[in-house]
Amino acid sequence: MCGICGVFGLNDMSLIRRMSDQLVHRGPDDYGFYSDEFVMLGHRRLSIIDLSSGKQPIHNEDESIWITFNGEIYNYLPLRAELETKGHEFYTSTDTEVIVHLYEEYGEEFISRLRGDFAFCIWDSNSKKILLARDRLGIKPLYYLLTNGVLLFASEIKSILQYEEYTPRVDPNALHNFFMYVYNNSLQTLFQDIKKVPPGSYMVFQGGELQIKSYWDVRIDESATTDEEEYSRRLRELLDEAVEMQLMSDVPLGAYLSGGLDSSSVVGLMSQFVDAPKTFSVGFGDYGESELKYARIVSEHFGTDHHEIIVEPDSVNLLPKIIWHLDEPMADMATIPVYVMSGEAKKIVSVVLAGDGNDEIWAGYSNHYIYSKLKKVQNSIPNPLRKVMLPVSRVLIPPASELASAFVKDPLTKARFHYNGELVEHLLEGGNEFIYKTCYPLSHVDINEVYSDDFLKNVESPEQGREVSRRFMEQKHDVLNNLLLMDVKTILPDSYLVKVDRMTMAQGIEARVPLIDYKLVDFSFMVHPKLKLNGSTEKYLFKKAMKGLLPEVTVARKKRGFGVPTDRWAEELKDVFEPLLLSHSLEKRGYFRKEFLIKAVASLKNIDPYQTRVAWNLATLEMWHRIFEDGGLHMDIETILHGWD
Repeated sequence: MCGICGVFGLNDMSLIRRMSDQLVHRGPDDYGFYSDEFVMLGHRRLSIIDLSSGKQPIHNEDESIWITFNGEIYNYLPLRAELETKGHEFYTSTDTEVIVHLYEEYGEEFISRLRGDFAFCIWDSNSKKILLARDRLGIKPLYYLLTNGVLLFASEIKSILQYEEYTPRVDPNALHNFFMYVYNNSLQTLFQDIKKVPPGSYMVFQGGELQIKSYWDVRIDESATTDEEEYSRRLRELLDEAVEMQLMSDVPLGAYLSGGLDSSSVVGLMSQFVDAPKTFSVGFGDYGESELKYARIVSEHFGTDHHEIIVEPDSVNLLPKIIWHLDEPMADMATIPVYVMSGEAKKIVSVVLAGDGNDEIWAGYSNHYIYSKLKKVQNSIPNPLRKVMLPVSRVLIPPASELASAFVKDPLTKARFHYNGELVEHLLEGGNEFIYKTCYPLSHVDINEVYSDDFLKNVESPEQGREVSRRFMEQKHDVLNNLLLMDVKTILPDSYLVKVDRMTMAQGIEARVPLIDYKLVDFSFMVHPKLKLNGSTEKYLFKKAMKGLLPEVTVARKKRGFGVPTDRWAEELKDVFEPLLLSHSLEKRGYFRKEFLIKAVASLKNIDPYQTRVAWNLATLEMWHRIFEDGGLHMDIETILHGWD
């Protein structure tokens, strides 16, 4: 795991050094540069494999092809053996050098032969070509900026911002995307003109022209049989293979263990190949004790060297550092415990395995069950009956919701009454509006009440949430596969994997996610939906494959999300959110209506999941502005919060 950066079209070593310095946390062990009259490449190294001779950038035999690489190629040894039989000569023992020779031998087609998590740049001086590539699932990040013929790329946006000719500006559509989804799920970042290389794709820049090409995509096949035993056996083989491959390391290695099914499975599979693996769990004092209990059960079952980290409410003071590492605002409070846990884990290991991504391919969330059932209900109502029922529901449901909510004080319960009324209406209308309304946390917000008139004029696609939902949900597949495809293409690469990458790399630790090895993803979308969601049993086939390896209580227990106890942290969150939401600077930015901001502040008195999301969105956005646009990078939390207006 490393940090990479580079520039085509300039030769300014002070620039590439500044870009590299911004990535020192990703590679604290070493650094290296290459430059010629066309290109500059930079690399920050976290030493994992070939500790003595793996310095990058790395080149081929005649030094005409160079690479700067981030990630791991788990099948590099057989690839190297193949290349040696074809006459290629190696001067290191790294997986990185294999990529250079694969490119020499097979050209651009070589990328599909790689099995791993990666982002890299190849400079071919023979054809004056830059090739940027990113792994299939988007596990490793890669950003680029093309401006006035100059191409800059890096593992993190903050590195690209060192180019002084670029003036950071907010992209209105990306900001709207972030506010509606609570993360940015577009290829355009919040920084105007800075974009992401898409997962499963590579980019070629040659002769001033830029082309993006796809080398992998999810393929859905619903024609398979439902032979449980055969599929369970095959799944277990793939899981064993993926975990064993990802144990490749020349430095100490461990695993994150929440006590849930996915992380416990990683630890169980890992224990087949490693004696007493080191495991790390996070808790929140009294609130988190029940979760730590389940992690201890798994630890004792497999005899791990277990470590528990307690995250205190004052950890919210870490938010400026966390947002700096994220590059873009993200309304996910789980970033805090992952950041803290990674800092403690780094004292013992340099690599961890984690269970992320499994819910998105095996239907692990309750919404997968709920949406599938609701879609079947919707399809069971004939169109003529729908037309009769819809006007009646519009007359009866609103007053019924108002009457019911009049007897409850809890704002979340009130919101649920209103939501259930809307849900009935959307089901009767047909289409997938009910999925859009429940998939995206802030989809029910009236943007005319949120944004200022001037800002709204610059938003080209206010309905982009519906457009994304339709793009996936209107495909000709089973509704469950459409939902899983949407997760794999949106929230997984743009939120969950971003959180894992940034919060671990912030502490100089490499995270690997073996449960979404691409062969497992390919396999999951070839399995019949009934083997993923069987009745109300989520991750049915995965649980079957894990039975006998894990403690029964681990397989049987219901999923519980990994998050911050907002009810216990209410006062600390209020102390952080309120000065940001009440600030003149947020109001002066011109995005939001003043009435909306006042309402958001008032909502902090009764924190509930919905209101916390709104407040968190606004607070992280304002903090992001102060750090990246207003020069608050090195200021403490008190200055960030109170020393601005």
